[in-house]
Amino acid sequence: MIDNSQRGAALLTTLLIGVLALALVSALLSFIIFGKQTSVHEEKYRNTLEAAKGGAYYIMRKLDIGGTIKCYNHANTSKSCNCNITTFDTSDKAVKCPDGSVVDRIDLGSYSVLSSPDGSNFNLEAILHYKKTTTDSLYDIYSITIIATKNGSSEKSEIDFIYKAPRP
Repeated sequence: MIDNSQRGAALLTTLLIGVLALALVSALLSFIIFGKQTSVHEEKYRNTLEAAKGGAYYIMRKLDIGGTIKCYNHANTSKSCNCNITTFDTSDKAVKCPDGSVVDRIDLGSYSVLSSPDGSNFNLEAILHYKKTTTDSLYDIYSITIIATKNGSSEKSEIDFIYKAPRP
């Protein structure tokens, strides 16, 4: 026959096992929900990152084949020139056209807006930080940042890179 102290111990053990099982199920459910939210954010970031990579690839290909890329000043778009003929002014720490006007952006043309298969649009901006010709005059070295933002969203990715391109 079971006395009251044994019943109390059995009840306490059952309650303890029940609470532990509830905590385990709650933790598992939380991990599933949080993991899903994280993967959704990673997927959104991945889309803007791929758009930024596309802009970087476009610039690198244009520079590799000696294509004309226009550089311009974002505050005064009438100030522009071919990026190949720009120089970096060490006193002003700015990239300049031969006429002395400062340029800080690279014109991506039709690649400034990209569309994804799901219908999303991404705006791309290319910021030119630095340009220098190597001492042997065979290459130009560019320091560029590509910023991709998704329209109607706060999603944003940036890629900074330095690229050594053959001089045209």
